Amino acid sequence: MFTEEAKKFIKLEVTNLEGRADESLAVAEVDKKIHALELAIEISEHVNRLTGLKEAIVDQINYMAETNTISSMEEFEKTAQYLELFIYLIDKDFYESIEGKKQEENIAINSQAIPDYLLKLGLIESQKVCGNLKCTYKNPDSYNSYDEMLKVYGNLYYIRNEEAHAVRKLSITQSWQYVRELLIVYLEVAGKFQTVLEEEVNRLNLNSKTNAQAYLEKLITDYENKRGFHYVELDGTEEKNRTSGTKSLVQLIKNKDNCKIKLIGNAGMGKTTTMEYLAYQDAINKNNNRTPIIIELKNVNQEEKTIIGIIANKSHLDCSIENVKKLLENGYLNLYIDGINEIYNENLKTDIVTQINYLITTYPKTKAVITDRLTNNNTVSDNVGIYVIEKLTDHQVEEFINTNSNDQKLAEKVLQSINENLELKEMVRIPFKLYKLIEIIRNGMNVPTNLLEFDEYFTRTIIEREVRQKASTDAKNLSIYLKAIVNAAKPLYTKEDIIDIISQTMKEKNLSDVSSDSILELLLDLNIMREISFERYVFTNQEITRSIEEQKERLTETSLEGLI
Repeated sequence: MFTEEAKKFIKLEVTNLEGRADESLAVAEVDKKIHALELAIEISEHVNRLTGLKEAIVDQINYMAETNTISSMEEFEKTAQYLELFIYLIDKDFYESIEGKKQEENIAINSQAIPDYLLKLGLIESQKVCGNLKCTYKNPDSYNSYDEMLKVYGNLYYIRNEEAHAVRKLSITQSWQYVRELLIVYLEVAGKFQTVLEEEVNRLNLNSKTNAQAYLEKLITDYENKRGFHYVELDGTEEKNRTSGTKSLVQLIKNKDNCKIKLIGNAGMGKTTTMEYLAYQDAINKNNNRTPIIIELKNVNQEEKTIIGIIANKSHLDCSIENVKKLLENGYLNLYIDGINEIYNENLKTDIVTQINYLITTYPKTKAVITDRLTNNNTVSDNVGIYVIEKLTDHQVEEFINTNSNDQKLAEKVLQSINENLELKEMVRIPFKLYKLIEIIRNGMNVPTNLLEFDEYFTRTIIEREVRQKASTDAKNLSIYLKAIVNAAKPLYTKEDIIDIISQTMKEKNLSDVSSDSILELLLDLNIMREISFERYVFTNQEITRSIEEQKERLTETSLEGLI
């Protein structure tokens, strides 16, 4: 980027300032900082509002080295923009606020910003140093003195301000001195942030080998086309520390770059929608250096069952296994792994769980969020943060209704329905149930007058969802097994009871072979049954039993016909 002649010019100017060669910087130290400066310029070429830095710095220095003259002081007036580059790297939110303020006030980069940026970058402790200070620059030891570097920054700001306000015309000598001051700042700031620069260049180089931009655009489009409702942020409670209180799951995950979290909850609690929302937020965040990858474990099969292979081949990134590993190693991917419970082959599930545990421990810089259900024992290790998704609060229920009704009258009708029936209000604290209630009222159907009707409706719709959306072949005949279990009319069921009922039903109805254990697990996952002691189960809500008994005609063997 810099010509060899320009590199020699830079070394001469900053190591032999005022002819004091005995106090010059070590040449090797300058070489490192020149390299860091080149990295900074390379990064600026990828940031729309900073692309002018190459012309301002590299082209000008190359020209000066060749001609020994200054072509344009105007191009050197981008000192503040150079400092902005590092703000962009260490605090993108602050960088965006800077740009927003400029656009709002219709102002360009100006010298007044320099002390603010120096403070933000931790390069000075007070703006008071910015004034008419004489610059003295000595060897590295004295340079490490805070007072000495303050003079460099102070003089830079003072000369820049004079030029910007045309206080007086700079002489050739003063202009050359100004360039020296700039070189010192450019090199020292680049040297201070060299690690950050190297990481960013590494990320850019890796991303250039993927189809990341097209992938992100597709993810955004798919989400916006798929989502027919507004996501309401859910709360979670840490499983091992219930006294810590609830926390916003989205904020918890967004604010921890390298977090490893497992979200657990029963059917309909919003695990999948939370993952999709998090990935969507990553995709639309232009300042995010991490690419979100959603892995739906329900789609994993024996032929293509490696997590890293799925990322490389199915995420539309179009990159090699080795590049995926590098991306993971550097923390450039956010993994959203959805549905351990949705792998119905136990051997495959064990294999996938082993892989996830490996990813968690091998790539500490990578964010990983995994979802599972409360009842699944074959799951990732407990060295991840485990959060149980909480039911909707009153405020969240109201927000959900208002934002998903798209009609004020509809929202008012839904709110009135649940406020008139406190038991119904408690039931719809589960997001999926509340969504279904809104749809019932939107479509002009009768609002359930009692919990028996709503429980049955919800049970059926959630089974349907397992068949349609979750690709669960076991769920296809779940209503048949469920009716058989209900007909047994036991106040309490042992595991042996349930397995016997399922096996007998399978033979009597000539149903395809399924694992009785997987049917039991599905009943537990769907929160239809619960374990009250070791291998002893009851229905979660006895009203489900009564509802099915009293209205068997609504839960016939053909009720789910055509779903598969």
